[in-house]
Amino acid sequence: MQSAKTRVLFVDDEKGIRLTLPAILEQQGFEVAVAASVTEALEIIGHREFDVLLTDLNIGSPADGFILVSAMRRIQPTAATFILTGYPDFQTALEAIRKQVDDYFTKPADIPTLVATLREKARHPRVCGQAPCKQAWHVILENSNDIIQRWLEEVDADRRLSAVPISKEDRKTSWS
Repeated sequence: MQSAKTRVLFVDDEKGIRLTLPAILEQQGFEVAVAASVTEALEIIGHREFDVLLTDLNIGSPADGFILVSAMRRIQPTAATFILTGYPDFQTALEAIRKQVDDYFTKPADIPTLVATLREKARHPRVCGQAPCKQAWHVILENSNDIIQRWLEEVDADRRLSAVPISKEDRKTSWS
Protein backbone atom coordinates (compact mmCIF):
# COMPACT_ATOMS: atom_id res chain seq x y z
CA MET A 1 0.00 0.00 0.00
CA GLN A 2 1.39 3.39 -0.97
CA SER A 3 1.48 6.03 1.76
CA ALA A 4 -0.38 9.28 1.22
CA LYS A 5 1.63 12.16 -0.17
CA THR A 6 2.48 15.08 2.08
CA ARG A 7 0.14 17.93 1.11
CA VAL A 8 1.89 21.28 0.81
CA LEU A 9 0.42 24.74 0.25
CA PHE A 10 3.10 26.91 -1.34
CA VAL A 11 2.52 30.69 -1.40
CA ASP A 12 4.74 33.18 -3.23
CA ASP A 13 4.05 36.28 -5.28
CA GLU A 14 7.04 35.69 -7.57
CA LYS A 15 5.87 33.81 -10.66
CA GLY A 16 9.24 32.21 -11.37
CA ILE A 17 9.42 30.62 -7.94
CA ARG A 18 5.76 29.52 -8.15
CA LEU A 19 6.61 27.67 -11.35
CA THR A 20 9.87 26.03 -10.26
CA LEU A 21 9.74 25.14 -6.56
CA PRO A 22 6.38 23.31 -6.66
CA ALA A 23 7.63 21.23 -9.62
CA ILE A 24 10.74 20.29 -7.63
CA LEU A 25 8.64 19.39 -4.58
CA GLU A 26 6.28 17.28 -6.70
CA GLN A 27 9.29 15.41 -8.13
CA GLN A 28 10.24 14.67 -4.52
CA GLY A 29 6.82 13.11 -3.86
CA PHE A 30 4.88 16.02 -2.38
CA GLU A 31 1.36 17.03 -3.44
CA VAL A 32 1.55 20.80 -3.95
CA ALA A 33 -1.14 23.48 -4.19
CA VAL A 34 0.02 26.96 -5.18
CA ALA A 35 -1.25 30.46 -4.32
CA ALA A 36 0.05 33.84 -5.47
CA SER A 37 -1.58 36.07 -2.83
CA VAL A 38 -2.74 36.11 0.78
CA THR A 39 -6.39 36.21 -0.33
CA GLU A 40 -5.96 33.23 -2.64
CA ALA A 41 -4.10 31.27 0.06
CA LEU A 42 -6.76 32.00 2.70
CA GLU A 43 -9.43 30.72 0.34
CA ILE A 44 -7.49 27.50 -0.25
CA ILE A 45 -6.74 27.01 3.48
CA GLY A 46 -10.45 27.25 4.19
CA HIS A 47 -11.37 24.52 1.71
CA ARG A 48 -8.52 21.99 1.62
CA GLU A 49 -6.43 20.21 4.22
CA PHE A 50 -2.64 20.47 4.27
CA ASP A 51 0.21 18.92 6.18
CA VAL A 52 2.55 21.84 5.44
CA LEU A 53 2.37 25.57 4.70
CA LEU A 54 5.45 26.96 2.94
CA THR A 55 5.01 30.69 2.43
CA ASP A 56 7.07 33.61 1.28
CA LEU A 57 7.41 36.21 4.02
CA ASN A 58 6.63 39.25 1.88
CA ILE A 59 3.62 38.59 -0.35
CA GLY A 60 2.49 41.93 -1.68
CA SER A 61 3.20 43.64 1.65
CA PRO A 62 5.99 43.11 4.19
CA ALA A 63 5.40 40.21 6.60
CA ASP A 64 2.18 39.01 4.91
CA GLY A 65 3.44 35.46 5.37
CA PHE A 66 2.74 35.75 9.11
CA ILE A 67 -0.95 36.33 8.31
CA LEU A 68 -1.00 32.95 6.61
CA VAL A 69 0.93 31.28 9.44
CA SER A 70 -1.64 32.60 11.93
CA ALA A 71 -4.56 31.50 9.73
CA MET A 72 -3.08 28.04 9.30
CA ARG A 73 -2.50 27.73 13.05
CA ARG A 74 -6.15 28.55 13.69
CA ILE A 75 -7.78 26.58 10.85
CA GLN A 76 -5.42 23.61 10.55
CA PRO A 77 -3.45 23.55 13.82
CA THR A 78 -1.60 20.29 13.14
CA ALA A 79 -0.03 21.60 9.90
CA ALA A 80 3.65 22.51 9.94
CA THR A 81 4.41 26.10 8.93
CA PHE A 82 7.52 27.40 7.19
CA ILE A 83 8.61 30.88 6.12
CA LEU A 84 10.71 31.38 2.99
CA THR A 85 12.33 34.79 2.49
CA GLY A 86 14.85 36.51 0.30
CA TYR A 87 15.27 39.27 2.88
CA PRO A 88 16.08 37.70 6.23
CA ASP A 89 16.63 39.94 9.22
CA PHE A 90 16.65 39.68 12.98
CA GLN A 91 13.18 41.18 13.49
CA THR A 92 11.42 38.78 11.12
CA ALA A 93 13.31 35.82 12.58
CA LEU A 94 12.20 36.89 16.05
CA GLU A 95 8.61 37.27 14.86
CA ALA A 96 8.81 33.80 13.33
CA ILE A 97 9.73 32.44 16.75
CA ARG A 98 6.83 34.31 18.35
CA LYS A 99 4.42 32.95 15.73
CA GLN A 100 5.74 29.44 16.38
CA VAL A 101 6.88 28.94 12.80
CA ASP A 102 8.41 25.48 12.43
CA ASP A 103 11.35 26.73 10.39
CA TYR A 104 12.64 29.74 8.49
CA PHE A 105 14.42 29.36 5.13
CA THR A 106 16.26 31.94 3.07
CA LYS A 107 16.10 32.19 -0.72
CA PRO A 108 17.59 30.59 -2.63
CA ALA A 109 16.71 27.61 -0.45
CA ASP A 110 18.96 24.60 -0.18
CA ILE A 111 16.56 22.09 -1.79
CA PRO A 112 17.82 18.89 -0.07
CA THR A 113 17.58 20.59 3.33
CA LEU A 114 14.16 22.06 2.55
CA VAL A 115 12.79 18.70 1.36
CA ALA A 116 14.21 16.81 4.35
CA THR A 117 12.79 19.37 6.79
CA LEU A 118 9.32 19.34 5.20
CA ARG A 119 9.26 15.54 5.30
CA GLU A 120 10.42 15.39 8.91
CA LYS A 121 7.89 17.93 10.19
CA ALA A 122 5.06 16.33 8.20
CA ARG A 123 5.91 12.94 9.79
CA HIS A 124 5.54 14.48 13.24
CA PRO A 125 2.45 16.70 13.14
CA ARG A 126 1.77 19.21 15.86
CA VAL A 127 -0.10 17.95 18.88
CA CYS A 128 -3.14 20.01 19.64
CA GLY A 129 -3.83 19.23 23.26
CA GLN A 130 -5.75 22.32 24.11
CA ALA A 131 -8.93 23.86 22.82
CA PRO A 132 -8.72 26.96 20.63
CA CYS A 133 -8.13 30.16 22.57
CA LYS A 134 -11.13 32.10 23.81
CA GLN A 135 -11.32 35.79 24.47
CA ALA A 136 -11.26 36.77 28.14
CA TRP A 137 -14.80 38.19 28.15
CA HIS A 138 -16.12 34.86 26.87
CA VAL A 139 -14.39 32.88 29.62
CA ILE A 140 -15.66 35.33 32.24
CA LEU A 141 -19.21 35.12 30.91
CA GLU A 142 -19.12 31.30 30.88
CA ASN A 143 -17.88 31.24 34.49
CA SER A 144 -19.74 34.25 35.89
CA ASN A 145 -21.75 32.31 38.50
CA ASP A 146 -18.60 30.69 39.92
CA ILE A 147 -16.76 34.02 39.86
CA ILE A 148 -19.57 35.77 41.72
CA GLN A 149 -19.81 32.95 44.27
CA ARG A 150 -16.06 33.05 44.97
CA TRP A 151 -16.19 36.85 45.23
CA LEU A 152 -19.02 36.64 47.78
CA GLU A 153 -16.99 34.12 49.81
CA GLU A 154 -14.00 36.49 49.78
CA VAL A 155 -16.24 39.37 50.93
CA ASP A 156 -17.62 37.23 53.76
CA ALA A 157 -14.08 36.30 54.82
CA ASP A 158 -12.97 39.95 54.96
CA ARG A 159 -14.18 41.62 58.20
CA ARG A 160 -14.07 45.12 56.76
CA LEU A 161 -16.06 44.25 53.64
CA SER A 162 -18.58 42.02 55.40
CA ALA A 163 -19.26 44.87 57.86
CA VAL A 164 -20.78 46.96 55.06
CA PRO A 165 -24.55 46.69 55.53
CA ILE A 166 -25.69 45.23 52.19
CA SER A 167 -27.45 41.98 51.33
CA LYS A 168 -25.83 39.23 49.28
CA GLU A 169 -28.36 39.81 46.48
CA ASP A 170 -27.48 43.52 46.38
CA ARG A 171 -23.77 42.67 46.37
CA LYS A 172 -24.34 40.42 43.32
CA THR A 173 -26.35 42.95 41.35
CA SER A 174 -24.41 46.07 42.28
CA TRP A 175 -21.54 45.25 39.91
CA SER A 176 -23.32 43.45 37.08
